[in-house]
Amino acid sequence: MATAAAHVLDIHIPTRDELVERARAMLPALKARQNEAYANRKLPADTMREMVDAGFFRILQPKRYGGFEMDPQVFFDVQMTIAEACMSTAWVLGVVGCHPYQLALFDDRAQQEVWGKNPDTLVSSSYQPVGKVEVVEGGFRLSGRWGFSSGSEYCDWVLLGSLIFNQDGGAPEMRTFLVPRKDYQILDNWHTFGLQATGSQDIVVENAFVPDYRTHKAVDGFLCQNPGQAVNDGPLYRLPWAQVFVRSVSTAAIGSTQGALNAFMDIAKKTSLDQHWQSNATRYQLDSRRGSHAIGHRRDESGAVSQLRRHDVDDARRKPAQHGTANPLPLPVLANRASLRRFDR
Repeated sequence: MATAAAHVLDIHIPTRDELVERARAMLPALKARQNEAYANRKLPADTMREMVDAGFFRILQPKRYGGFEMDPQVFFDVQMTIAEACMSTAWVLGVVGCHPYQLALFDDRAQQEVWGKNPDTLVSSSYQPVGKVEVVEGGFRLSGRWGFSSGSEYCDWVLLGSLIFNQDGGAPEMRTFLVPRKDYQILDNWHTFGLQATGSQDIVVENAFVPDYRTHKAVDGFLCQNPGQAVNDGPLYRLPWAQVFVRSVSTAAIGSTQGALNAFMDIAKKTSLDQHWQSNATRYQLDSRRGSHAIGHRRDESGAVSQLRRHDVDDARRKPAQHGTANPLPLPVLANRASLRRFDR
């Protein structure tokens, strides 16, 4: 772990405001690159480099491997800001940027292989459980074709979903398989109308060996009983993995809605003397205020849910230690309950 320790000693952890300001400073460049991004069907290399340099992909990464290990809401705030200029960029950031969280739940040997030499190594994914898995000594043989691997051309590893079928006829086991770039192909077939610049290509694997320690059980992620928690024992990694992932692939919609409202207001300012605008000015102003209020409400709810999750999980950790009793509810239940409490009124 000498390499990882060296990264920790050299790292400066920015504040939430610093990271959001870095994101906001990127917005003019993201808007200027939109035509290039859409034409190439993937993010420009400069955009990915700037997000790496800004530290956005380290927000949820363990400090042991040069990460910031920050509150997930910081990550979501950065993502919403980026989405104001480019939804495709925010989508790739959300997907690729949340993978350090899941990788932190893997066996530490897997973390070392990915981040040991370079803490800026990126990982893409496709969680569709479509692969063929053969159980072999020490691990598995994996084959298949997966779709929608966003940002894959900028990543050196991929996380792939597959089912391990029980030979006794029991329920299959869902796992995520971590595969290095040398063991898979990227098929350039991303031709879509929406999220055009995400480069969400297909991934093909042919009989690749994946050691057991480079897999993550879905049930472990839900129950918060992950191998990686033996070394990454901070409060960040007590949340169920799915709670982080679903927010990462949905939060950008809030920021992109704000971007649409901003664009509307810019157009309105330029056409304020137009006869049609003047005759409908009151309605347009009312619509824009309603939109702004709705967006602000969603932002507030996003932060409130995160706060409730933290409170419930931390409270569940403290009470047994204080009173010597077991938790009446498991941690994942408490975390999921926090998501619902905000809307149960």
